[in-house]
Order: sequence, then structure tokens, then C-alpha cells
Amino acid sequence: MANDSVFEMTIDMDMFDLGKMKNSSVPLGNIAEKAAKQIKKQIRQKRSWTGQWYKGLSAKTIKDKRREGARDINTPLIRTGLMFDSIQARKGVGNTYYVGVVATGSPRRDLLAMIHQYEGVNKHTRITRKFFGLSMKFHKDATAYMSRWVKSQLRTVKKRKVRIK
Repeated sequence: MANDSVFEMTIDMDMFDLGKMKNSSVPLGNIAEKAAKQIKKQIRQKRSWTGQWYKGLSAKTIKDKRREGARDINTPLIRTGLMFDSIQARKGVGNTYYVGVVATGSPRRDLLAMIHQYEGVNKHTRITRKFFGLSMKFHKDATAYMSRWVKSQLRTVKKRKVRIK
């Protein structure tokens, strides 16, 4: 009666040897680079990531930008180009990638970007420009790209026999 409730089972199955998969940093890096380019494209097109057009620049802003010799007089968010050029994709630890505005310059470009995104630069009008974001289409395309990469890896990775007792 002591061993009446004990039983043994052996399971034989095939498992993917995931240790042999290639490093996913290449497709992840491609997605991050594409995200940074997409954000810059949206700014050049004067559109937010939701597809809405930015509110136009005031006549005073255009006049000030022209006087200062701005890089692009009619496009919001580009005066000297420093914040625009600070939008980058960077590799983190392992397979982690970041897309953001690099914290350089005075005033810091990342803080300036947050002000443009959430508070508005002009204290009277508080016009914000939601420039930092990616559309649902971009997210779906990135997910599909990663899914295709994983499937291609699983086709090339060998299976190994595993016995579990």
C-alpha cells in the first residue's frame, strides 16, 4: 500500500535547439533604425504619428526663423536641426534597442523634445506637436517582420530528441 499511488511515465519528443538560433540583434536593429527614420519622415511631412497635420507656424515664428537663417523655415520642429538630428536608434545591452532623442546640447535635446510633445513651447498658445510616436501600421509591420524572421530561424534550426522521465 505504500507505493500504490506512484507511477512512472516517459515522454519522447522533438524540441528546437534554440541555442543555435542566430542573434536577433540584426532584425531588431533594423526595426529600430526604421522607427527613427519614420519619426523624422513624419516631421518633414508636418504630420503627427496619428496622421494629423501639425498646426501651421505663426507669421512671427516664420519671420524669426528666416532672420535666424533656420534650416527649414516652414517646417515645425526644425529650426537649427539639432533636435531633429538627435532622433536616433541606439543599441542597449543584449538584444535591446532604444529609439529616442539623445540627451545632448544646451538645452538638452531630449527635454526640449518633451516640451514640444507635451507642453508646447509658446507659453501663450501652448501648441504641442505630437511628433514622437509610431503608427499602428508601423507596429504591425514590425511585428510581421520579426515573425517572419523567427519562422525562418525555426526552419533552419535543427530539432533534437528529448526524453523526459
